[in-house]
Amino acid sequence: MLIVARARHVYRSEADVPFTDLLLRPPGESTRIAAEALFEKAMDRLLILVGASAVFGMAVANASPSQRYNVAAFFAILLLVVTAFTAPRMLNILRAYWNYQLGFKGERLVGEQLNQLLAHGFHVFHDLPFAGYNIDHVVVGPSGVYVIETKTRRKWKTKATVHPSHKVRYDGSSLTWPSGRSDRFGLDQTLRNARSLADWLTRATGETVTCRPILTLPGWWIDRTAQNPPEVAVISAKALAPYLAAATSTALSLGQMKRIAFQLSERCRKVPGLGETG
Repeated sequence: MLIVARARHVYRSEADVPFTDLLLRPPGESTRIAAEALFEKAMDRLLILVGASAVFGMAVANASPSQRYNVAAFFAILLLVVTAFTAPRMLNILRAYWNYQLGFKGERLVGEQLNQLLAHGFHVFHDLPFAGYNIDHVVVGPSGVYVIETKTRRKWKTKATVHPSHKVRYDGSSLTWPSGRSDRFGLDQTLRNARSLADWLTRATGETVTCRPILTLPGWWIDRTAQNPPEVAVISAKALAPYLAAATSTALSLGQMKRIAFQLSERCRKVPGLGETG
């Protein structure tokens, strides 16, 4: 460890990095960082179990033959106590890690779909950081500013009792899943993010900016039953780029698009936690 630390210090001190510009954040960056932190916590718990097993095993091996059985029984009970305390927490952390990994893959998939809009003159930003939260994707085009929230949910194989396991029904106010359960999964967050970003962009650019909220569910077929346009649009990941590219209204001039894109670009290059609140 000392050798590695010394080598890292020498590497950093012998030359400068050839660029100083901060890079734009890729899709799912915050989710990836959170997943890595959870994985490290799970490994810490695993090391506790491995270390305890090694120490207890050495204690038994070094015990005198006459006391070895009693020592082994004592440390076996102690190891069970350590395992009972550590293992459930490690499994809970791993389950949260798997969920974050799933979310990261969903954001990457949506990011790839949205990046197709760059060829149509749109500006696309990912993982826009604010204090305490982030906005998954923001798209700026002639038809307006779109705030897109990605929610990745698994398809349960045994709970499809109302409609097929790949389909979710949206009536404009709630989502109905294959099990028949209805909720507002992601809808309120999407709406809140759109309003928050609109307020910030209005202050940052000095002109009124409206943001349109879109919720996307990667891998799900969206059955829309609402008669009137809902407050939050719910669109499948593969339909996002065609939907936005086909928008014909012109809500923003080229100058407005550039000013908004500049503010978003600067925001995306900031370190999380150091930016302004939404």
